[in-house]
Amino acid sequence: MSGSAVLWVALAIFAQESVWNFYDAQVPAQLRHFVSSATVIGLIMGLDTGLGVIIQPWMGLISDRLALRRTGRWPIVVAGACVAAVPFALIPWATSLPVLMLCIFAFGLTANSFKGVTETLVSDYVAPQQRGKAQGFIKAGVSLTIIVSALISLLVVDHSLKAAFAIPPILMIGMVALSYRFLGRRHLTALRRENTDTDQADPFSSPWAVLKDLAREPSRARLLLMAGIFCFAGMWARWGL
Repeated sequence: MSGSAVLWVALAIFAQESVWNFYDAQVPAQLRHFVSSATVIGLIMGLDTGLGVIIQPWMGLISDRLALRRTGRWPIVVAGACVAAVPFALIPWATSLPVLMLCIFAFGLTANSFKGVTETLVSDYVAPQQRGKAQGFIKAGVSLTIIVSALISLLVVDHSLKAAFAIPPILMIGMVALSYRFLGRRHLTALRRENTDTDQADPFSSPWAVLKDLAREPSRARLLLMAGIFCFAGMWARWGL
């Protein structure tokens, strides 16, 4: 396992999650300026999850096709980070609910387009037998994003809300750029043999093909695994509330 590769992938995911943590912490407060109902605020905050369900499977398929090219998945990650930073930084500038909703929707749309792709980068640089260990290191580093978000909220929000919303996207773009600088040039040599075998046709041309394959599998093993992941994620989300 390449320690430097794991470090740079962890930094890219760390920067991405810092933005999401700050978003979840501060956007409800911005919505309360225009909406008094906690139910409506909760529905609006769940908008990004709904967008993710639609966008992330398609972006995953696209990124898998790009993974075998010279630049790999990095164009999606770098471009997505730069584009998502704009509506995020504009959130505190919104002076009406329609403008704020536009910023929220634009951020959810663009951020979800590369969120899952960034988390997939580890598969391009770490051998399959080492990915569990690599994910452990990455998750440990990502846990620190809560501390970063809390420090920005504690030290900056009360002095300048606009500056506070500018720090996470700047951090995200900077760390993603650094990760690409050090890992992008190593992409072709880091790809494992099983990822470069182009003789076999990809049977999954769309997310619907994946779902059909899951439903037709005789053992239902993958379907049960996905159900377990869904239940655990739901329990974790409920704990967070």
